[in-house]
Amino acid sequence: MRIGGIINPLAAAGVAAFVLAMVPAHVCAQAPRQPAGQGDDVRKVFDFTRGLDPAQYIKVRGEDSGSLDVCRRDADARRQVKSGAFEDAFRQIDAMGRTYRRARPHYSEGLRRLTEQNDQSILREDLRFARAVEVYDHTRSQYRYVLEVWVRRLPDLVPQLDQELGRYLGAARPRVEKGEIVFDLTRIIGQLKNDKSFQSRLKALRGDKKFRSSIRYKDDDTQNFLDVASGVQVKIQGYERGQYSVNSLVGAIIERSVAVEIYKNLDAYRDLTVICEGGTDSLRISSPLAYEGNARVTSRGERLDPRSRQGRPLSSGIRNNIDLSFARGYEGLRALAQILDSALSSGRIRMFYTGKGIVATQGGDRPDSRQIIFRIVLGPKLP
Repeated sequence: MRIGGIINPLAAAGVAAFVLAMVPAHVCAQAPRQPAGQGDDVRKVFDFTRGLDPAQYIKVRGEDSGSLDVCRRDADARRQVKSGAFEDAFRQIDAMGRTYRRARPHYSEGLRRLTEQNDQSILREDLRFARAVEVYDHTRSQYRYVLEVWVRRLPDLVPQLDQELGRYLGAARPRVEKGEIVFDLTRIIGQLKNDKSFQSRLKALRGDKKFRSSIRYKDDDTQNFLDVASGVQVKIQGYERGQYSVNSLVGAIIERSVAVEIYKNLDAYRDLTVICEGGTDSLRISSPLAYEGNARVTSRGERLDPRSRQGRPLSSGIRNNIDLSFARGYEGLRALAQILDSALSSGRIRMFYTGKGIVATQGGDRPDSRQIIFRIVLGPKLP
């Protein structure tokens, strides 16, 4: 029997009030938990949560179980249950859309070294193995293994790739529409894919052994950049089907382009208004997608303050493309808020999110329509 769910992160002291307002207040569980009985033997395997800021992570709990009698005497049976808990956690992470399919075997090996050799090098990566316990459940005659993985809300990009991205984005200019400064992140990703100079630099990085070693723990989109540089035909897209969370590639673009533009204009304008809007392709959502976050949904294109209680909460899951577009808009704005941090305390930056629903002009699988767009509206000029 397998149980899984995403655990609600707690707000931590010292984070900007606006960011705290965006920390989820609910629990989105995929199945009911089995409480520990009075006669259960619970053994802590490890706990590496000390020093972590819970507000910066999404907590995912993977579980699996087997026969108590068998697992007591058979080490291979226990290892199989532990592997099941690992797979359960990673299925939930993939369901959030920031997929780590290519990195999964490396994380699996890292977890093995952590538990068997106390090799803690894996704890530097975006997916943090935070806690694990073994439960010898005598009431149900079960052996259970519970693995808690903390997923960085805004994952870091590999420094060498971040440097090249910064160089490219520093020379690029956003487009201006009706007085608004517009950053279409999906379009930026497409331009990066086709820029020969940028791809040449990526190809050079691919020859760096240290870089190849560090990139293997990153999400699929980040790794796919290198495949494009070597001529492999892959889709580089800001968002997978159904994804709403921000991956390391999208997060780096927000930090290197949108945030930079905001800081620059704060020197010249009294205040700014930032709107993050999400969009989707026309692929139908056949069953609700588990959602962890505080996004709400209202009429298509209507702007919401992230602290507002207006609209319908998505705590019951993402059921259609309008829901998904609002979730993308909210999560993009939350990533920007985390980057801006103390700059928000001045009150000079007003922030909103919205969802545009289906923005694709053609049917089917359209990665270029799975998007978030930032719009910056400039206020009065400073004297």
